[in-house]
Amino acid sequence: MRLALAAAAAAAFLAVPALASIQPGRTEFEVTRNGEPFGRHVVTVARSGDGFTAEVAIDLEAKVGPVTAYSYRHRCTERWSVAGLLSLECTDREGRRTQSARVAREGDRLAVQGSGFTGALDARMLPSSWWNDDFLTQPSVIDTRTGRAMPLRIRRVGVESVATASGQVRATRYRVEGSLPADVWYDDAGRWVKLSFTARGQTIVYR
Repeated sequence: MRLALAAAAAAAFLAVPALASIQPGRTEFEVTRNGEPFGRHVVTVARSGDGFTAEVAIDLEAKVGPVTAYSYRHRCTERWSVAGLLSLECTDREGRRTQSARVAREGDRLAVQGSGFTGALDARMLPSSWWNDDFLTQPSVIDTRTGRAMPLRIRRVGVESVATASGQVRATRYRVEGSLPADVWYDDAGRWVKLSFTARGQTIVYR
């Protein structure tokens, strides 16, 4: 199941996260599959010197009776500075299949060692992390499962009211068109508040 997608606006490829607007904290999503509990996606952002770190933890599981029919576990640590992404260390396990991506900044390039790609990418590229809405400005992102560059297309759908644990919030909905189409919502402060997509005939919703 691909949980990392995004979209494109090639003219804005120079964008890097605006550190002043990034607020430390923890965001937790309840994930449902066809309306039933499916797991959690947690993002924890912390200041680190002049930059910050972002820890991503995804745990999904579906059972048929006492038997686990599907399991997914993703762990990723992103390190950032004012220059952009410094490093990335991710591991990904879907059932018995394990993948990984490691990235280190070397001047104006990112050295990548991944299960799907080993080589160099432009240092201005961003990872396929939903928490940082700067990915919406990118023509491609780094797949945090494999290290591959993923081309993206994005379309702004409109402003909607989204239910969260703290009440209804005003959020802009974007349609991400790529290897796995998805809809993603960000509030007026750029915070990620919802995600929805269909995979293998199953409707997955983050709240």
